Amino acid sequence: MPTQPPVPTVPPGVADAPTLVRHYGPGPDDPGGMSAVVAAYLALPLPRHRMASTASYRPGARAASLAPFLGALARLLGPGGAPPVVHAHLSEGGSFLREGGLAAVAGLRGARVVVSLHGADFAPFAARCPRLVRAVLARADVVVALGPAGADAVAPLLGPRTRLAVVPNPVGLPPHPGPAGDRPETVVFAGEVGRRKGVDVLLAAWPRVRAARPGARLVLAGPPGDVAPPPLPGVDVLGARPRAAVGDLLAGARAAVLPSRAEVLPVFLLEAMAAARPVVATPVGEVAHLVDGAGVLVRPGDPAALAGALVDVLTDPGLATARGEAGRRRVAGPTRPRPWRPSWPPSTTRPGGAASRRRSPCSSAPAAGPPCPPTPARAADACRPGWSAATRPPAATARTRRGTPRSPSR
Repeated sequence: MPTQPPVPTVPPGVADAPTLVRHYGPGPDDPGGMSAVVAAYLALPLPRHRMASTASYRPGARAASLAPFLGALARLLGPGGAPPVVHAHLSEGGSFLREGGLAAVAGLRGARVVVSLHGADFAPFAARCPRLVRAVLARADVVVALGPAGADAVAPLLGPRTRLAVVPNPVGLPPHPGPAGDRPETVVFAGEVGRRKGVDVLLAAWPRVRAARPGARLVLAGPPGDVAPPPLPGVDVLGARPRAAVGDLLAGARAAVLPSRAEVLPVFLLEAMAAARPVVATPVGEVAHLVDGAGVLVRPGDPAALAGALVDVLTDPGLATARGEAGRRRVAGPTRPRPWRPSWPPSTTRPGGAASRRRSPCSSAPAAGPPCPPTPARAADACRPGWSAATRPPAATARTRRGTPRSPSR
């Protein structure tokens, strides 16, 4: 069962019916990882909360996104008002302004507001635009980071009334599809076929894999990006596929691969681990904390290292099965929202401190003080959550408009 989100509690006695939590972001059936996250939240079996969603934009269709945004805004400003709890899913850039604006309006209309931070480039965006990030998040009761590095990046920009929790993306646990080592030597990639996801590196590595394992097969499932795969032996380019179809591909594969240059917490890796498939990935974003023995991490942009890791998992069925089972245990373990603790030394200037507050709201100049965020290795000791859930954790607490704490829901 997926993890329970940190829903701000409604005071006792307000209502006996389940509390409505409305998610704003992409629709649950749209392509992309954030849509998969929204869908997973909607599937949570929470007796005290009722999940719903309103699509506030359309992924990949910037011009067509104005209508759903205006519709969502009109709904918040309408006579029905805001729902009791609003959960906004934000990324960097325009998404931060769009869904962040909806979150701010919901807060002004009396809703309790949860904000989840997505996007591979959010940390540098927050470092460039600290005043903007502070202003948008000022109305949030709870800000959710997907891992400790993201929490470190945003923590200095939050006010005293906003709680910060580390909660990984939820993922469903499908029926066990069988040991990875019993499957053919097939490797699955799912995501946009582009440089950010490292597809160019994967294609450069593949001839070495085929030289060592002539029967190996690579399946690329995802919408086209800025890499056009050339014809290569053993490579199947399927284009975009529904989530259920990606699950079927994983069930029939030996391993999953995602050699990205930038990520936060990719849903595809979570799905592969839930399917007991070993993963070969790169230590970007929160991936190193996610994988943690369930696969192999290689340097971004290194075709030789990537090929070697893939050959290892294809050559040794027992190794593939062991790593796959470790990943399934990891995502099936208990998860609960964790309070964030800073990972930088107390004697140093906090990232985003006085020096960066004097900068313009959005500047390309480098931030003063220590790096933001600190390295994931340092952040690991500060907060190490599990990465999905087979048990339901308690909801995180939030604060009232006047800043007094409320007790957590159970």
